Amino acid sequence: MTAAEKPCRMLFLTVIVYMVTACGANNRESSYEPSVPTAAEKAWEVAHRLEGQGQSSEAIAAYHSLCNGVHAYSRACYDECRLTFDVGRISEGRFCADAFVRAHPDSALAPVAAKSIARSYRKEKAYEKGADALLYLAEQVQGTDVWDSLMYAVASLYRSAGSIAKEESTLMGIIEHGRWGSQLWDNAIWRVIAIQKEKKDDVAEEALIRKMLAAREDSRLIASYHSPYYDDALFRLGMIYLERGDDDNAYRAFKKLSTWKSSRLKDDAVVECARIKMKIGNKDDACELLDDVIRTSGSSSARRAKRYSSEWNCL
Repeated sequence: MTAAEKPCRMLFLTVIVYMVTACGANNRESSYEPSVPTAAEKAWEVAHRLEGQGQSSEAIAAYHSLCNGVHAYSRACYDECRLTFDVGRISEGRFCADAFVRAHPDSALAPVAAKSIARSYRKEKAYEKGADALLYLAEQVQGTDVWDSLMYAVASLYRSAGSIAKEESTLMGIIEHGRWGSQLWDNAIWRVIAIQKEKKDDVAEEALIRKMLAAREDSRLIASYHSPYYDDALFRLGMIYLERGDDDNAYRAFKKLSTWKSSRLKDDAVVECARIKMKIGNKDDACELLDDVIRTSGSSSARRAKRYSSEWNCL
């Protein structure tokens, strides 16, 4: 093929691709038919309109009827509980939400219902009573998706009650299920890390941080998500080493965090690396690190970098 023929061939191929794509799109459009609402969906719309019109009692009754019909509509079951709580019928709302969680433990709305129960007890400051009720419910749905949400709610009630030991023990139960056994594993382990910090137990704190970061490596290998707590965990690990006077390991932790390009703490980690460099007498490297942050960051990290740069008389 000559050089002159190449542009013509490319144009021809582009036209063919466009025609095939357009044809496929037209076929899809011509075959598309909007889904027809089911009888349950239509009934739910009626109940939802009643709620929107302020007819709460009628809406609750409509949701209840739809929930307990021949073909139970789980969304209506949840909405019955939600609206019952909203109108202040707390005891009924708890009974309803409890029944909903038992009947639909794998529903995306089950954790929301669990939080509603916990919130109702928290408002009454009945923390221990609420924790007992949710613990009992968790036993009934063990092995389902909502279990960890219930246990996390129990832990939060213990925290509100000031029972930190019970909170920690409950969260450890979630942690023991492993990273892949709970959707709230990250939340649970990060809170227990914070508890160890409050107790000034840096050994236990470090062990939990390492456990969390090991889970990050597993997640990365299978292209899983990156929890924001991982950034905090690695930064905190660096700070633990600094507090111990272990500058070498602190530098390694901050240096590693500085390579996580999407980390919100990346620039903070670079500033900490600069502080360590300055501490050991390497002013040139310290100032160079600060300069990188000042040039590339518009965050509070840049302001800190400018302050240190001024204090250290960097050029």
